[in-house]
Amino acid sequence: METLLQDIRYALRMLVKSPGFTAIAIVTLALGIGANTAIFTVINRVLLNPLPGVDATGVYSVFTTDKKNTGGFLTFMQTAYLNAKDYRDMNDVFSHLVITAGNGATLDLGSGHTVPVGVELVDWDYFQALGTKIFMGRDFLPDEDAKPDAYPVAVMSYGFWKDQFGGDAGFVGKTITLNHQSYTVVGIAPKDFTGEFALGGPNLWVPIMMHDQIAPVQPHQPDWFNERRGLAMNMIGRLKPGVTFQQAQGSMQALGRRLETEYPNENTGRNVALLPLTEASINPNLRSVFIQAGILLQGAVGLVLLIACANVANLLLVRGSRRQREMAVRLSMGASRWRISRQLLTESLILSLLAGAGGILFAVWTQKLLKGLTPPFVGNVLQGIPLDAHMLLVTLVIAVGTGLLFGIAPARQASRADLMLSLRDRTDPTMNVNRLFGVRNLLVVAQVCLSIIALVGAGLFVRSLGNAEKIDPGFEINHLAVVGLNLGGAGYDQAHAKQFYIQLLDRVRALPMVESAGIGVNQQFSGGFMRTVFPEGVDPTDRRAGKLTPVDPVEPDYFKTMGIPILRGRAFDENDRDTTQMVAVINQTLANRLWPGQDPIGRHLKFFGETWNVEVVGVARDCKYGTLGEDPQGYVYFALDQQMSLGAQLYVHTKGDPTQAISPVREAVKAIDSNLILRNATTMPTVLDNALSTPKMGAELLGGFGLLALLLASLGIYGVMSYSVAQRTNEMGIRIALGAKPGDILRLVLGQGVAVVAMGVVAGLALAAAATLSLKSLLFGMSTLDPITYAAVAAILLGTALLACFFPAHRATRVDPMVALRYE
Repeated sequence: METLLQDIRYALRMLVKSPGFTAIAIVTLALGIGANTAIFTVINRVLLNPLPGVDATGVYSVFTTDKKNTGGFLTFMQTAYLNAKDYRDMNDVFSHLVITAGNGATLDLGSGHTVPVGVELVDWDYFQALGTKIFMGRDFLPDEDAKPDAYPVAVMSYGFWKDQFGGDAGFVGKTITLNHQSYTVVGIAPKDFTGEFALGGPNLWVPIMMHDQIAPVQPHQPDWFNERRGLAMNMIGRLKPGVTFQQAQGSMQALGRRLETEYPNENTGRNVALLPLTEASINPNLRSVFIQAGILLQGAVGLVLLIACANVANLLLVRGSRRQREMAVRLSMGASRWRISRQLLTESLILSLLAGAGGILFAVWTQKLLKGLTPPFVGNVLQGIPLDAHMLLVTLVIAVGTGLLFGIAPARQASRADLMLSLRDRTDPTMNVNRLFGVRNLLVVAQVCLSIIALVGAGLFVRSLGNAEKIDPGFEINHLAVVGLNLGGAGYDQAHAKQFYIQLLDRVRALPMVESAGIGVNQQFSGGFMRTVFPEGVDPTDRRAGKLTPVDPVEPDYFKTMGIPILRGRAFDENDRDTTQMVAVINQTLANRLWPGQDPIGRHLKFFGETWNVEVVGVARDCKYGTLGEDPQGYVYFALDQQMSLGAQLYVHTKGDPTQAISPVREAVKAIDSNLILRNATTMPTVLDNALSTPKMGAELLGGFGLLALLLASLGIYGVMSYSVAQRTNEMGIRIALGAKPGDILRLVLGQGVAVVAMGVVAGLALAAAATLSLKSLLFGMSTLDPITYAAVAAILLGTALLACFFPAHRATRVDPMVALRYE
């Protein structure tokens, strides 16, 4: 222990004696350590330990599977409520099997102030199933979920309680008004608890028997709570003691086969699959994409850390060569080579630990940056990653590992000093500097290679983002505002909703900045209701012959307002009433699929579970509905008057900046109903930006880390070349004395630098091609072997390397032969 303390004290003295070296090394390492710590803590929170406040051992999510839908986004689906009830009541493997469903609602804060909130309808034993202990108050009781509308109670999330009610310690037992219904708050959930979701959770939990108040049945839409077909419910179960996953899966699938036999029309081909809750906290159909993104980001910051380590290793090699005389003296006095190596490793570890402290500050800053770049759908999940013991432990592990990584080679080389050479009164001026494959040059090759990989990844995502931004969504962008309306939450019925839409459109169209206005139910890139559609002549009771297709009730001026042309037939008009023949406009893709090479106008559509006979009156141009990168998909538009909805989007086509229309539209709504809350009043450019938020975040983060890698690599090249030139001062003097011109010296030094960098570029391009093959699914309209990206990255690296080599080379041309040839 005393020897270790001596090593530490001596190491600190040596670092203080070289403040410039120490500062550069610490800052370089802090950048790499901080970036790795920040990204790892996010990955840990989202993917590895995604459910704070939940005892997830033995807890599984139960999903519906369908033989007709395998692979892609429909592999794991939600469950119909009546099926879910049977699974819950008839199973013998779960001690708790609960049903949940998310929904939006309106919370009245008093004085006319209302806010939209996320509500999750849950069975009474929801918190018990998750093993979650309430922070304040209690969870639900069995009687509170015994019958509809009997016990209007709620549990509130910790964050919402803090934000909206100031963390009032006496809040439990108070009443809140939700969708015009009073609820008693019986408990506050634990801090950071997001339920079964990793990416944000609801503001309130309410017994599922309050579904008629939270999610009233929409006209012309199924009643999800009396459906065995509609897939709208989540299921979470905690296994009974002693029950294995295989037993539970087998038992539940046996139940699934029983339900398939009893209800063949609804359940043919359907069964269930179990997944550990931690693997289902993110939509399991998308989990692989999140894993890919996590590996990509961690890989990028890992490259930055490796480049930083190579930089510091080179600095230590340079410093070690200058301390060879010191090491030789210590060896001659009896110190062992292991003792010398241990001393130098101690210095490296102290450097890395100091850098780790700085890395924590950089990690905190990086987390704030990530919060600013976070896509809207992620919610406030990054707000729940504190600077706690876990983060400090991660930083410590990274710092110690980093210290060993960059410290071993310099310590080994310094401890092998040549006694006779090092004890002379001068240093050998050319020792190892001309070796192309010397340790320092190989470290530079590694830095360049790693930088190439980081820059290629960044370049691919930047180019991909550019491609995504050029995609034509098929509708108006620049002059469109969109405002969400929730009439169901305000207590409207179908007749009053129809009258409200008429009055609102009249008022909005009269505004001077408005070109046109229309109403549709679905918002672009936000999903929507889907139905199984059949062409005429096909049995509509055989769902295997149909195609699950998004449907969207729209008002007659919707197409004009959205800038979606009708390619054939007509749009809706005022004659398409709820008392007339049901009509539909379909898009070109659906027309081609149902009636290839034929005219679809006048033909009819059938829908599973309905008796409708819907006439096709028009064909609209295809749009992007779910994502910008989606393949063409079918789409059905209904006439809003025939499919009246209590939730809709008001689209406003403006003559100028659409942001200028939002305030007047708000006033128009308030003039009709001052209590109605508007949801997501925004502009279409903002909607499009949100749709691109994930690729933008990837491009910005990878671009930033790529530039950081380039900067560190450039500093490494500059440092090695500067040291090489300084060590070769005598050689340069002799060359100049023998008649070498400045251009000759410049070419000599630049040639050496470019040769080293070129090896790194070639190796880096080859490794980048292999490393990026798995990114194809994350890119828009391009290959992972995009030649423009690879050529640009190689040119940038070579140009930067030439610049880093030029200044040391230029200094070499100014060497005074008389000074260089003097005895040191």
